[in-house]
Amino acid sequence: MKFYILCSLILSCAFSFAQDKTTISYREWQDLPQDTYVRIMTTADSLLKEYHYQAFNVEMQDGNCCLKGLLMIKELYNRALIEQPEDEDAKNKITEIDNLIKDEELLQEEKHFEKVLERGDYYFNRGYYEKALRFYKRAQELSPSSREINKKIKKSKKLKKKYSKT
Repeated sequence: MKFYILCSLILSCAFSFAQDKTTISYREWQDLPQDTYVRIMTTADSLLKEYHYQAFNVEMQDGNCCLKGLLMIKELYNRALIEQPEDEDAKNKITEIDNLIKDEELLQEEKHFEKVLERGDYYFNRGYYEKALRFYKRAQELSPSSREINKKIKKSKKLKKKYSKT
């Protein structure tokens, strides 16, 4: 069942966004042998872009928010490295995913209010308002009476709405 969910997620997300690498049609993608480098990288890049747009999890009923989705993408990049061991792009993407995994783990921790707030500010200052909101909302859960967090949430929502229309 898990394999079916994984495969359907990969197929549904594989070409939802433009690719930095060679873009191929869905039919061309289907015709590629299962373990080719191009297919693996195209799928992994598409899923990573999808994750940046909207975090997802392979098993929605699992309490670990988005870690399984990230681990699945990381596994695809690792498979690409098996095909081409010197691929710097795959190595860089694995490093990026490791950082995203640290972010998800930080969101799940109970005692690091300042770190969560700091990470929210990091994303806010770079214009990633959706990601900032996730951290600000978690900080709000850790400290519900903080007016500073409420202001940051409102400002993030406002900017997210403003820039999502453009």
